[in-house]
Amino acid sequence: MSSGLYFLISVLHLGVSVHTGEESGERRHETGTVGLRLPITGHQIAADEYPNLANAVALCRDVGVERRLTYGAVGERAILQLNMDAIKDVSWTYGGNHIATTEAGKDIQVRGDRYKGKLGTTPDGSLIINDLKQKDRGIYTASVRRNTPGGETCTIRYDLQVCKNISEDDIHIEHNVTSKEPCNMTFTCRVDRSHVNITWSSSAGSDINVIGHVLYVSAPDPSVVYTCTAQNCVSTSSKSVTPWDYHDGRTGDRNRAMIAIPCVAVIGILFATFTIIN
Repeated sequence: MSSGLYFLISVLHLGVSVHTGEESGERRHETGTVGLRLPITGHQIAADEYPNLANAVALCRDVGVERRLTYGAVGERAILQLNMDAIKDVSWTYGGNHIATTEAGKDIQVRGDRYKGKLGTTPDGSLIINDLKQKDRGIYTASVRRNTPGGETCTIRYDLQVCKNISEDDIHIEHNVTSKEPCNMTFTCRVDRSHVNITWSSSAGSDINVIGHVLYVSAPDPSVVYTCTAQNCVSTSSKSVTPWDYHDGRTGDRNRAMIAIPCVAVIGILFATFTIIN
């Protein structure tokens, strides 16, 4: 092979490497994607629980930088799991500041009063972040020194996303009757949280007409219930509605009936009392 041809092939290979990002030595490993999202934060993920996490141990050995997406709930705790063995020590940084050092089987060394009581560690040296707040989100970097003859080092970047748990009380469904003959109505699902995914479903299992967060119902069936489900990075909650209850003013009629019954009872009691006295 001529030297000119060899040089051309080398340049082309370099171009492919630059395009794919291989030259940076960084790989992204998401531990909190939809398939791996954990409703209960602080759960330590075992390698045999999710097979692709078993590869995480090898990743940090083979490349310079690994990136993991992690989730945590406000008020709870998150664990930045190492999933590695033979660790000598780990230096943790956040916002460019060295916040702690951990070693397997030893107490954590916290840097600065701000993080005392906030940070902890597991027996393998993973980092625990307690009492999570929105301001705790961001990139945490673990610089890992291996306890091996070669003393290999690697870096893991944890992208911590912090969300508030969603409850049923956070979900609001507003209805509007657009026409009575035929009966058409809309139901808008609203959630008092940011970064929330909202979906509608039907108990009938049939296709439904939804645009954005708005459900469109025509000629409601008394037996069909629609459910609005809200999901964020740490929790899922739902609230249901039966459109038939709002058909042709049925909700108002039902409320008026509930008021009328006690009134009739009071009148009956007063009449009986008046009869006994006389």
